[in-house]
Amino acid sequence: MGISYYNIPELFRAVIVPDTVPLVLFMLVIVVLGSAALSDVQSREVHDLHWAAIGLVGIAFWLVSASYYGAKWEYFAMAAGSGIIMYDILWDADRSKAVSAAIYGSIFVFFLLPYIFSPSDRMVQAGTTVPVFYALYLLMYMAGLLRGGADAKCMISLTVAFPFYPVFWNFPLLGVPEGVLPQVFVFSAAVLFHALLFSLTAALYNVCRNLRDGNRGKRMFQGYMMDIEEAELSPVWPMDDTDGEKLFRIPIPEETADIYSRLRDYGERKIWVTPMIPFILPVFASVLFVGLAGNLLFLI
Repeated sequence: MGISYYNIPELFRAVIVPDTVPLVLFMLVIVVLGSAALSDVQSREVHDLHWAAIGLVGIAFWLVSASYYGAKWEYFAMAAGSGIIMYDILWDADRSKAVSAAIYGSIFVFFLLPYIFSPSDRMVQAGTTVPVFYALYLLMYMAGLLRGGADAKCMISLTVAFPFYPVFWNFPLLGVPEGVLPQVFVFSAAVLFHALLFSLTAALYNVCRNLRDGNRGKRMFQGYMMDIEEAELSPVWPMDDTDGEKLFRIPIPEETADIYSRLRDYGERKIWVTPMIPFILPVFASVLFVGLAGNLLFLI
């Protein structure tokens, strides 16, 4: 029997959406995130267009999936809420308190109302994780747990793009369990967890370098020693500052020029530094790993 105009929607719902939609979404995100990782490695800067692309593609594919699950108004409301979230994180200009209140209030309403009316709907349950982890990543950024604005925007855009785990063909190999576990360990949270694991390879490099140079102590896992002139020209952060009387440990600074000047005046020639790890690179590797191999947290 041939395919006619009238049975294309049924074919679309039964064949294309379940496998092809998550596969295409995953591939598009990988391409964009790969470009972002390359930019982060080369310049330690990532243009916001990457996060806009991931978020908008995610919203578009959410709407495609919505047609498969019944095209309810709740799904479109959540898509609008996700759009406002992307607008919020990409709008860097100053804005009034009234505008901010309108943005956050709209996000709250667009996600709360669907949950009130359809709390048991699978799509609604998945969509509800978007504002929760959007708020969580903003708090992590404000607390300094996500170091750069690009890191926070990356995690939020991945949350918008993947309220569901991408499941296609026989991937991920570990499988995604039923129940609430995938809503607790959502895809973006799994990506962040595995990216942090991948980042630990930097600690191994630090240890090897310190052993080679004869440096010992607790700091050998967090950084290494470098000539101050070389440090000023390298992608590293100083680990110490001085008040002119003593050295003291500092968190990762926003600006380093004045710190290097004070350290030089204090008489320091070799200083402890910690490398600026291009975090989008382990995030890119983590998305590949979680999407294809699976979330190791599901084995716990």
